[in-house]
Amino acid sequence: MLTSLGTLTMVIGKTLLYPLTVLILIILSRLNIFDNWVMTPSLTLTFASGALVLVGASLILWLEGARLKKIVLAQPSVESDEKEKLQAINDGVFCAWYNQPIFSAIFSAAAVFGSLSVAGPLTRLFFAS
Repeated sequence: MLTSLGTLTMVIGKTLLYPLTVLILIILSRLNIFDNWVMTPSLTLTFASGALVLVGASLILWLEGARLKKIVLAQPSVESDEKEKLQAINDGVFCAWYNQPIFSAIFSAAAVFGSLSVAGPLTRLFFAS
């Protein structure tokens, strides 16, 4: 059951990651660096609430998967060689937190914002007239 659940949640993780990635790209495209658009408060609220729902759904899924794996491993009927096989399952919700797709999206967004904060002063330094 854990193996099939891990495979199933790999797909779900990707379906949560892709909308969040598109949402991050839309937010980035609205920055003043790229265009002279203004983010209205309603648009900011819409984007932020969508991102929070996606992050929350991913976190709930991952936490419940970790809880399920812990419950299965705590069963007294599970033999030691079966426990080793079950602990080796690292797909979908059962992989480490840093391998979850949602954290990859969050870290890549943070890297983009970090590089933009460095790129702004550098462009003013070298290309200001």
